Amino acid sequence: MTAMKKEVSKYNCEVDKFVGDDIMAIFGAPKSYGNDALNAVQSAISMIKAREELNNSGKYRIKIGIGLAPGKVVAGNMASDDRQSYTVLRARVNLAARLCSAAKPMDILIDDLTCERIDNKIKTDPIKDLKLKGFSW
Repeated sequence: MTAMKKEVSKYNCEVDKFVGDDIMAIFGAPKSYGNDALNAVQSAISMIKAREELNNSGKYRIKIGIGLAPGKVVAGNMASDDRQSYTVLRARVNLAARLCSAAKPMDILIDDLTCERIDNKIKTDPIKDLKLKGFSW
């Protein structure tokens, strides 16, 4: 996780939490840098490259999949009487999680909105017929 956190941190990101073997990273909150979708995609590419290097030089061969869905979320402290945590909520967070689950090993899945926001600065390949729980197109 240290190597992956190092990669996402290069792109104006906050690591929200580690959930099992997942990293939940936030781009644009609590502060937007104006190019949050591009930062997220560049971060994902950087993570894949770093993981490939670790796989080539290390003892363990781990393949990751990444899902990204920048957009409007609610950001802030979620709290109970005895615990609080800064996080983000709403459909875009759920979409990112579904895309992550659907990503093949060493792939990055992004949605159409993310493609629009990165404005052809990074080459993307469309995929067809992706069914995600709770989402329809």
